[in-house]
Amino acid sequence: KAWHAVGYTLLGLGGCGVFLVLKKVFLDVPLPTSGPYFSPEDYRPIWQAFTELYDVHGVRPRFAPLSHRNIALVGMLLLGTVSSWFEWRKDGKIGPCFWFWVFGTSVSAVIWIVASLQSVLGAAASFFLVSWMPYRFSNHVSVLALILAVGWLFRVGGGKMLVIPLLLAYEIALPVLARILPAAFYSRYLGGVLELPMFVLWGAALTTVLLAFQVAPRHAWKLWAGYAIPLAALGLYHRYGVLCSIAGTGFVLLSSWIDQRKPRFVVQITGVLCVCVLSVILAREYKQRSSLEVPEIEQRIVALLEKNGDGDAMLLAPYWQIFLQARTGHPVMADYQTAHYMTYIPQLASSLKKMHLDLFGKSIDQPYGQDLAEWKSRTQAQWQSLGKEYELRYVLCPEELPLNLPVLLRGDRMVFYEIPKSL
Repeated sequence: KAWHAVGYTLLGLGGCGVFLVLKKVFLDVPLPTSGPYFSPEDYRPIWQAFTELYDVHGVRPRFAPLSHRNIALVGMLLLGTVSSWFEWRKDGKIGPCFWFWVFGTSVSAVIWIVASLQSVLGAAASFFLVSWMPYRFSNHVSVLALILAVGWLFRVGGGKMLVIPLLLAYEIALPVLARILPAAFYSRYLGGVLELPMFVLWGAALTTVLLAFQVAPRHAWKLWAGYAIPLAALGLYHRYGVLCSIAGTGFVLLSSWIDQRKPRFVVQITGVLCVCVLSVILAREYKQRSSLEVPEIEQRIVALLEKNGDGDAMLLAPYWQIFLQARTGHPVMADYQTAHYMTYIPQLASSLKKMHLDLFGKSIDQPYGQDLAEWKSRTQAQWQSLGKEYELRYVLCPEELPLNLPVLLRGDRMVFYEIPKSL
């Protein structure tokens, strides 16, 4: 019933409100008022400049009708529209698919309006347009499209459901395919791991809904035209996506051969296959997480610091070393992702700017390059002052950028330095 959907929506919003209150009361960390992380600079201009320069969810884009984001939005709207129409035609009332469609339509409208205004106004557009990250909502739509597609395949049942375990099995086979297929072919057609499954799933689900209408042959062309026209438009931007969608359609049409013979255990077979394939995926992911490949130099760093009693020492490394903390288990002072904290807590912007300027010589509210020339020109006394201020003792740096510091270890084209306590 409709009031159920409204009730669940209010319940979800209420849960979000409770979480925000609890976060504000128990989890919020007060901003620094003194020390190395304190900066009196106003955070607002820094936050705005960083958002417009580097934040992928707020940077001012040129509106492009054909883009990955818009493909996801249009795909969800098509599937949601046809599904809602079918529910209304069959039951004479609003069904669950309608609410998927409402959310998808609302989000798409917001994203397209914001993107259009940014494209027309350019730098004159108000920062408010992107300060709340409206483009993040497209992530919600992609997940809902996946739920809607899988739901339809299982709702109709029969051989159509088998596309789910087959796509999961494809995901498992990717490492093998990467070894046996030409590198150029794999990179172009299979490198985007989610592209093939999502397009195949979308084509299969939309075909399933269209077949469920069971209209007279003389009217069926209207439904299929509604499928063919978007495919033709998609072909202007993503021909591979068209082929994958058609493959999903072909699988559903061929599955009628299975359905005509009415096997007794199609549901059970699909369930068993899904469980087996998901078990393999989970086992593989667990193994990869527990055996993260760690370069030899980083293994030696960990062993050295443990031996010296510095098992929790803070490390400083180039900001593009985003996996160093995960591989070594040591806290890393800052990396590429650190500045993006201001996207969620704008009040941190002034502290983050000061920290990045001190550590890397980069002002995050201005365009900057990938070099670390500031490191090479620092004297040992300057390093010592920086280490004392931020409680830093160790620096990891590429060997092509020698530093004025004592060397502890070398390897894998990296050098591990120590900031001396006294000169």
